[in-house]
Amino acid sequence: MQTSFQLDRQPVTFTAMRIRPELQDENPLPDIDLFFQARMGNDSLALLAPDMRSLLYKKGDQQTTDGSEPGLTVLRFPELGRQRIKKEIIGAEVTVHYGVGESNGKTTDIVIAEAIVDRFFVDPMEGGTIILGWRVRGKPTGEENGRLTLILGRETTLTVVPPEEKQGSLGLDQ
Repeated sequence: MQTSFQLDRQPVTFTAMRIRPELQDENPLPDIDLFFQARMGNDSLALLAPDMRSLLYKKGDQQTTDGSEPGLTVLRFPELGRQRIKKEIIGAEVTVHYGVGESNGKTTDIVIAEAIVDRFFVDPMEGGTIILGWRVRGKPTGEENGRLTLILGRETTLTVVPPEEKQGSLGLDQ
C-alpha cells in the first residue's frame, strides 16, 4: 500500500533555514532549505510507511483509563533512537500559515509550489509519542524569505499537499 505524506494545518516547529545558490537553474531565486519538526502520536508513522508503527512499538501491559485495550505505546527497541527515513516527495505544495490569514485582500500565507520534501527522521519515545522531522526545499521569493526569518525557531502551522499521482492510460481508447 502506497502512503503519501500529507499534513493539514499541523502545528510544527520551524527549526532551521538555509539559503543556497542554485547555479544550474535559470530562475534567479536562490534555493532554500526549511527544516521542520512536530510532536505527534505514533499513529502518524503511517504517513511514512503503513507498518512502521508496529515495527517500533508494541502493546503496553496497563489498561487505559477508559477500560479500552492498551495501544502500541511501548518501544520495542529503545536503544535505536532517531531513525532516518528515505522518502522524497517531489512537486509538493507546502503552505506555511503565517499571520492572520489575509491582509489588504491578499493572503499572508507563504506557499511554496513544486517543493521537494525529504530528509525525514523519526525520534520514537516511550508512551506512543514521536518527533517527526523533515526538510522542505523550494524557491520562496525574497519577501517571503524575510518573513520566514521572523518565525525561525518558533511554532507555526504547516500544510503539505503531495502532487497528484498521474494514472497511466490503459491504451483502450484507440
